[in-house]
Amino acid sequence: MKTIPVEVLKNQREAEGIYRLVLEPQKPLDRLDPGCFFMVRVSPGSDPLLRRPLGVFGVSAGGIELLYQVRGKGTRLLSKMRPGEETDIIGPLGRGWRRMDSARHILLLAGGVGMAPLHDLAVNLRDFGDQRPVTLVWGHRDKSTVCCLDKLHELDLDVLLVTEDGSMGLQGMVTDHLDEARARASGKPVQAAACGPMPMLKKAALFFSGLDISCQVSLEALMGCGMGACLTCVVPAKGGGHLRVCREGPVFYSQEIDWEALK
Repeated sequence: MKTIPVEVLKNQREAEGIYRLVLEPQKPLDRLDPGCFFMVRVSPGSDPLLRRPLGVFGVSAGGIELLYQVRGKGTRLLSKMRPGEETDIIGPLGRGWRRMDSARHILLLAGGVGMAPLHDLAVNLRDFGDQRPVTLVWGHRDKSTVCCLDKLHELDLDVLLVTEDGSMGLQGMVTDHLDEARARASGKPVQAAACGPMPMLKKAALFFSGLDISCQVSLEALMGCGMGACLTCVVPAKGGGHLRVCREGPVFYSQEIDWEALK
């Protein structure tokens, strides 16, 4: 996989510690399937050595949009990049969302910046004229991290906003409101897609499995290479063995993962 030089068009703070980065590729990209990701070089030097995996939030006329949260040295350096600066990316990488043709109502579950690949999925659905109802449950620590609501309303999503402290929307965790999200589908055939912290994904996977509802999960993981060679991002597979998040994922059907074996 070749590195692709990019120019920073925008690196906008959207909420406390959350940024939306818009990059303009200087070379043609391979096909961008919803749910894929890029390995982004976060500084001009060799420190830090490793790139950061960032999921696609959307694609605009100006370039690729990535949503990220400042969590450590790498993303802190990334947040300091300004329009006009250059860096490079590797990608698009990974397997994205599978089609959900049998659903009459789609449920999306997001934890924090796990919203990125789900927004990309919703944009893709609407761009291809898919007007099926979509309910999104989006969880945050508190109202300080809520962002990009205007973009969700543009997509005509039924949004259930959740904050742990109740400072905005419903109180609790995303998984506290799964019954309410399911009820929004009014008995219609449903499929689900989720991205966020691993405990959230595990609870969601078990919930939907108990209702015999197909659920896809996009996993977040530490990555070294992003291309399957270093085995840094493996997760236990149902039935034995391991799956590479960067290669076989990041999107999996929930039944592919051995949730009980995850630490």
